[in-house]
Amino acid sequence: MQNISRLILMPQMGTRHYVYEGNSDDDYMLNTTYPFRCGAMLYQGVQNGTRNAQRESKNITEGSLTENYGRWVNLQPMNDTSATVPTWMEVRDYGALTLILANMSLVYSDYEKCALLQYKDTDKCEVWLYEMPEKNHKPTVCELLHEYVCPNNITMYYPDDCFNKNQMSS
Repeated sequence: MQNISRLILMPQMGTRHYVYEGNSDDDYMLNTTYPFRCGAMLYQGVQNGTRNAQRESKNITEGSLTENYGRWVNLQPMNDTSATVPTWMEVRDYGALTLILANMSLVYSDYEKCALLQYKDTDKCEVWLYEMPEKNHKPTVCELLHEYVCPNNITMYYPDDCFNKNQMSS
């Protein structure tokens, strides 16, 4: 059984996960007219079994990264009634914790390279990589599973412009 607490609460999982691909240009966590690109989750400390993070994306215009935008969220691991470990999380707005932006289930993680998460009650998924993806990286197990779990409209969130190291610094 996949344990979402292990993914988002454990310090050895790193302080940044790269949102590599998904099923939509729109983002449930960011309220913007820009398509979601070069995405990441930047984590802060763990407190009371939750973790604060910034959902980040970049606006790509005419081949250059022109603007960072993000939203602070609070990640709360949750248990299904039959589960012995948390398998999904509530994603809440950090400024208004009663506002739930999304519920995400952990479909699969190897806890080394990647995670496949699915927005609950939808056909939309995201692949999170634990290290900055290389321009021509070899597909992970999560990317291969993504094609079966959420096969519609797979969108790469890391076009070539995301790999320009000078523009990626935040």
